[in-house]
Amino acid sequence: MTNLERFVIDQKASHFKVQAFASAMTAGLGHNPTIGIRDFSGEARFVPGTLDAASLTLSIRAASLVVESEMNKDDRRTLERIMNEQVLSTSKHPVVSYQSTNVRAVKLGEGLYRVELSGTLTLNGLSRIQKVISQVTIGPYSLRATGNFEISQSNFAIAPVHVAGGLLTLRDELKFAFFIMARQDSALGLGTQDVSHATADR
Repeated sequence: MTNLERFVIDQKASHFKVQAFASAMTAGLGHNPTIGIRDFSGEARFVPGTLDAASLTLSIRAASLVVESEMNKDDRRTLERIMNEQVLSTSKHPVVSYQSTNVRAVKLGEGLYRVELSGTLTLNGLSRIQKVISQVTIGPYSLRATGNFEISQSNFAIAPVHVAGGLLTLRDELKFAFFIMARQDSALGLGTQDVSHATADR
């Protein structure tokens, strides 16, 4: 079996955000909160020089999400409390995870690929199939990936969120955007060994 290169996410050099949207009736209040994901880890593996046999694992510490938008301080605290207690149930489900099951890559240029991933997203204790489209650039010792995807909160049994005393209601859909920087691991040829250490709690 061909040895696989292993690239580990550099969380400090990466960015991962969630965009929520006000419902039609409350959109005039001007609140479409942006939420930052501060603590995540993971790895990608693939055949050297290509993206053949590629895989991705990702783990997010649910309690690391913070509201980054300018909001009234009390509303921000309320939204973060709702995220922790109602949306993500962080005490019961401290980790959000993604494990690819199928990766399709189209080469666009030297070291540049359009990648379509299909995998299992586990959120709020429920697992669903999630597709992600990304543009990936592979260098000698690093990998960069940018892209976005959307989810419906109702698919994960998450009730609508109400903030500002019920004046602001957020829509069901959430849009995720990411820039991921990953560094080549010093140990090559790990093949199909267990990768759980790369996604363990930080």
